[in-house]
Amino acid sequence: MKYIEEIQGDIVVVKVLHTEATLKYAMEFRNYLLNLIALGHSKIVVDLTLTTFMDSTFLGALVFTLKKSVAAGGGLRIVRNKIDSPVWTMFEITDMIKVFKIFEEPVQALESFSG
Repeated sequence: MKYIEEIQGDIVVVKVLHTEATLKYAMEFRNYLLNLIALGHSKIVVDLTLTTFMDSTFLGALVFTLKKSVAAGGGLRIVRNKIDSPVWTMFEITDMIKVFKIFEEPVQALESFSG
């Protein structure tokens, strides 16, 4: 598994170490996040700063997990890198920037849960 997990209070920060987030990892990642939710961690920050490519299946895993985390009383935040990449172009084209709360700094994503 290529993720680093850090718990900060009642929020879990998951740093994705895959540069290419594709079908190969989508189900594993979805199940990983669903397990966190099942363990009571419904507030999740997904750090995608190292990800330079994402396909629709991985994006679908994020959407599915967002719905589950909200239903459990939490939410899911995305941290993106500051450099424009195909990942963020896809978020814009599919209007996912309206669905997800996206931040450029992990601290901003963490703080968004309190306000």
